Amino acid sequence: MPTGYMGAELAEVSPGDTVVVIGCGPVGVFAQLSSLIRGAATVVAVDLDIGRLKKAEDRGCRPLNPAKEDLNEVVKSLTDGRGADCAIEAVGKPTTVQAALESVRSGGKVSVIGVVAGDEQITIDFLPLVMGKNLTIRSGIVNPQYYIPKLMPMIQQGRLDPTEIITHRLSLSDVPRGYEIFDNHDEDVLKVVMTP
Repeated sequence: MPTGYMGAELAEVSPGDTVVVIGCGPVGVFAQLSSLIRGAATVVAVDLDIGRLKKAEDRGCRPLNPAKEDLNEVVKSLTDGRGADCAIEAVGKPTTVQAALESVRSGGKVSVIGVVAGDEQITIDFLPLVMGKNLTIRSGIVNPQYYIPKLMPMIQQGRLDPTEIITHRLSLSDVPRGYEIFDNHDEDVLKVVMTP
């Protein structure tokens, strides 16, 4: 939850904004909800997982499967051709970072909260894509101690529900199965909680 909220904060989501959130996993869910809480008019939730897209639609987002629809065309149709005001990348892949950069309007803001690690490097055609569009790009690793005091009142008021992402509860003896379910996106999984 703190990472998703940080994504919306870094993207400076404001009332009336059109926001693209790439990734409907646990972090993406909270980026969507945080964008809505901050007043976004439209949140486009992007993922390949049909079950996760359905859940995003149920929470008030416009679901988009990039294998079936063109993200940029959909966003332009929603914004009279301008592009999104903000994009939050919650996957951590060079292709999804690129998609976030391309989806926003001139002067737009992009936050990258998906962890791009290992051998994967992001190559950006900087002049036309970033400077030419006057984009703001922000990223970082979350400091939960900073965000938890901001989020607790929203949880207590019922505006945010951290349990929304829990789809499975398994015993500690089922740890290997839990990882397998999550890794394979089986059984419409979002988050597995292990209990003693």
